[in-house]
Amino acid sequence: MSIDDLIWSTAEGQYGLVGRRQMRELGATRAQMSHRVHKGLLKEITLEVLEVSGTPPSDGKTAMAAVLDGPLGSVLSHTSAAAWWDLPGFRIGSHLHVTVPRQGAPRRGRLSVVHYQKDLPRDELLVLRGVPVCSPALTIFHLAAIVSEKRTARACDNGWSMRLFDGYDLHHLLKLLARSGRDGIGPMRSILNDRPPEYVPPQSGLEARYCQLVVDDGMPEPERQVNLGGTRWIGRVDTRFVDVGLVVELLSVRHHASLLDAAADRERFLALTDAGHPVIAFWDFEVWHDPGFVVRATRSARSTLLAGGTLLPDDPFSRIKRNP
Repeated sequence: MSIDDLIWSTAEGQYGLVGRRQMRELGATRAQMSHRVHKGLLKEITLEVLEVSGTPPSDGKTAMAAVLDGPLGSVLSHTSAAAWWDLPGFRIGSHLHVTVPRQGAPRRGRLSVVHYQKDLPRDELLVLRGVPVCSPALTIFHLAAIVSEKRTARACDNGWSMRLFDGYDLHHLLKLLARSGRDGIGPMRSILNDRPPEYVPPQSGLEARYCQLVVDDGMPEPERQVNLGGTRWIGRVDTRFVDVGLVVELLSVRHHASLLDAAADRERFLALTDAGHPVIAFWDFEVWHDPGFVVRATRSARSTLLAGGTLLPDDPFSRIKRNP
């Protein structure tokens, strides 16, 4: 294979990039690479990373450049890995992070912050869309070392609900990584104390917001994503207060406001009520923009049930005009 074929075949799987170190390992000489830079066939991004001229910019190119520019064995990590795994709230940008599986102190590289972790579990090093990256579970532990505990917990719930990992993955990693006392272990221990292996994370930001509202008001945290029914399965409900059997459904205007959707939801609410599961429901705009109403209505429904009363049928569709 010619040197040009070698360059193009390597760059094709790396978003149009090649590393000088890679090329030397494949037999290319420094002079051959410099000649192609001089001719304009390759463009120098850093001393280590070269771009095939004319290839378009992309998040993949940004991520791969950080990995190629890092020390040998680098993998995308921390907030950069979170973005590459498509966790909400993170994006590939100027503040890139890579981790190297050996001993050393973190330092600022040309394109990224370089972290060294001697105890990096090798089975947590993966390749996603062509880019070497830390596993989603390991990424959560890395996040705990550099972002707030609240933001880490949100990323944990998002990744869990996206089925990128489960509680057993996280608790296993906690045992492994806690031995070295790394940064972030304290926050992760706190987060996982509230999230046992069988924990069910919120399925959406809306669900997480509602649960936070009622817990902040002093109510117990409801179960999430519970399958319910009488003699037959009726469906999976968003949340349910175990102590009073109250089901709280959270409705998005986008998916539940049409006449057909309203009819289907009314039928489902009636079936749940007939099966002994009283129901109230809130719209997404109420949860986000009128939390006082949501908390008061939830507290009132709980008080009625705790006193042995019966809830009047709730018709959230009559409130749809309150959408701002």
